[in-house]
Amino acid sequence: MISAKEANNISFIYGKCGEYLDLIEKDIMKTAKAGKYDVSIQLVSFGIDIASDDSHEIVVTIIDYLRNLGYSVTVSKKVNGYYASLLISWVKPLEENKED
Repeated sequence: MISAKEANNISFIYGKCGEYLDLIEKDIMKTAKAGKYDVSIQLVSFGIDIASDDSHEIVVTIIDYLRNLGYSVTVSKKVNGYYASLLISWVKPLEENKED
């Protein structure tokens, strides 16, 4: 049986974060089809202000979700700290390349 905490996380991911994840997936697919291995997505383009508590929770959840799928994800801030971007990469780590 799934725990209440797990059910809550699933509801949050697919409820509050679902629309953002769909947009991120479209950007990843477009970038991957162009032969690139990373994408930078400005959070403000999604209407996300990382300074607000709700948006911060959404960003942290999205980052964890993408990392669990194997992506490398970081948040980059402009010098003035106002515009933040998600930097998402799907380059294989060096250790995996050596095994091929």
